[in-house]
Amino acid sequence: MDRQEVARGLVKLAKELSKKQKEYQEFFEKKLEEEGEKSPADMSEKEKKEFFNEVEEEWTGDEEKKKKARVARALVRLARKILED
Repeated sequence: MDRQEVARGLVKLAKELSKKQKEYQEFFEKKLEEEGEKSPADMSEKEKKEFFNEVEEEWTGDEEKKKKARVARALVRLARKILED
């Protein structure tokens, strides 16, 4: 695998991660709306804890998403190692 292939793979990975970040942001904003809040700063400490636990549980509940995230992290580590050599 040459450096250009690694670079192309990293660009593809970055685009996928950007897509996931956008999906998470939309998910997070929807959860805030469901709670009737504009910001976590408007919540009590107890409400924040419950809210973030619920967000984490619902967001990471999809096993396929977790698997993709693990693969993405592994690819980044591999690309770094190849580029260092």
